[in-house]
Amino acid sequence: MAINLSELPAAMIQYLLTKVDIDITVEDLIPGPPINPGDTFNIRMRVKNASSTDDGIALTNVRYELSMSTKGIAQIRVPGAGTAIDGSGNPIPANTWVEFLTFNPSAPDPSYLSVGESDSLLFAGRAIAVGFTQIRTRIQADPDINALFPRNHLTDIHSHNLSVVS
Repeated sequence: MAINLSELPAAMIQYLLTKVDIDITVEDLIPGPPINPGDTFNIRMRVKNASSTDDGIALTNVRYELSMSTKGIAQIRVPGAGTAIDGSGNPIPANTWVEFLTFNPSAPDPSYLSVGESDSLLFAGRAIAVGFTQIRTRIQADPDINALFPRNHLTDIHSHNLSVVS
């Protein structure tokens, strides 16, 4: 089997674009539809990794990015169970209301997606003004190199006869 290692970066990008599904739902509108300035809601982000039958690979260091397409309409609260950065890479304190964040969960489960696994994270949101915005989500992730390339794998045994005589 021939493998061109220089093609791996492009293959990883293509994998994230075509083999990872992301769904977003808005839940628990308080007080309820329609959404008015000051109302709160939850944003559920569900990420599903490809199955083994769909050539799935394990993903590690999974980070969740959320943003609002229009400034000044709605915000997302930074969760406390991990770390978050803004678009320039600066840390954002937990419980801060923002319009963009990349969230790195501290728990191992949402930071790792096994082959075929789904994970779901819940983010608090609030409406701050009348208008329209899209909630945009995506992930950043790394391939689990240890799963792709097993470590300490043994070769076949090779031998050479040695006769010792007196």
